[in-house]
Order: sequence, then C-alpha cells, then structure tokens
Amino acid sequence: GDVVDGQPHGKGTMAYASGDRYEGEINQGQPHGRGGYVWASTQRYEGPWQLGQAKGRAKMRFANGDEYEGDVLNGQPHGEGRMKFASGDDYEGALELGQPHGQGVYTWAHKQRYEGPWVRGRSDGAGRMSFANGNVYEGQVRDGQPHGLGRLTYASGDVYLGALVAGQPEGAGT
Repeated sequence: GDVVDGQPHGKGTMAYASGDRYEGEINQGQPHGRGGYVWASTQRYEGPWQLGQAKGRAKMRFANGDEYEGDVLNGQPHGEGRMKFASGDDYEGALELGQPHGQGVYTWAHKQRYEGPWVRGRSDGAGRMSFANGNVYEGQVRDGQPHGLGRLTYASGDVYLGALVAGQPEGAGT
C-alpha cells in the first residue's frame, strides 16, 4: 500500500504475524478511516476506524457465527444496534460494551419475546413478554422472568392480575 515518511499511510493492506489482516485506510501506520479487519480466529469487522480503534457504525461477524450491525466503540457493540445470534436468537436495541443495556427487544429462536429495559445484559424493569404457548405478560420483569406486579393473559383468554414471583402467580392477585 501507500507509504509516507517510511510509514504505511493512505490505502493499503496490513498482514500481522498473528494471522490478523487489515485492509483499508491507514494513517501513520494505524487503521484510520474505512476498513475491514479479519482476525486469525475468523472474527470480522467492517467499518470506520479512529487511530487504530474500531469506532462508529459498523458490521461485525464473530468466530461463533453471531453477527452484529450497529454502533461500535473500542471494538465492541456499544450504542444502538442489532445482534443476530447463531442460535437463532435476535436482539435489537441499546447495548453497552457488548451487552443489552437500555431499551431493547430480544426474540428467542423458540419464539419467546421480551420488550423493555435491560441492565448489563439482564432484562429488568417494566416490560412485555410473549411466550411460545401464546401467553402474554405485561409488568415487572427480573432476570428474564415475570417478577412483581403485572398482568398475565393466558392463550385461553383467562387473565391473572397481581403479584408474580419467578414467573408464577404468588401473593395478592385475581
């Protein structure tokens, strides 16, 4: 690629001893601008770089088959984006350092769905859950389960309104 004052600068390809490879814009020997990076592990990043740091709106594919498209900071999903997991699960919403954090929607391959707030990778707060069996829950959620006050509407049309603990009606309710 291009060289200025003895350093890679401009457009080019950099191959590292580790087996990693970068192709794109380079500023004084560092990825800077648009470019693609492929790790020896087969993980891929395509998007903007700032002085060697992956930062901005990008696409990523991880060695385990998971895919991400969205905001990236310091090489990790951070901001708004969508993660498609190799398992068939899907998450769209806010992320912080690679984990759901803020408002988001997670849909599991087995058709369960949660819409609501996340805290460091865990569903936590007032949300809505739809289950594969047709049941729908609206209310407080903790660690992926209805927990607290809420409304559970069964596929049969029956409705439970009240307290739930670990997903099961418990305490005051009708």
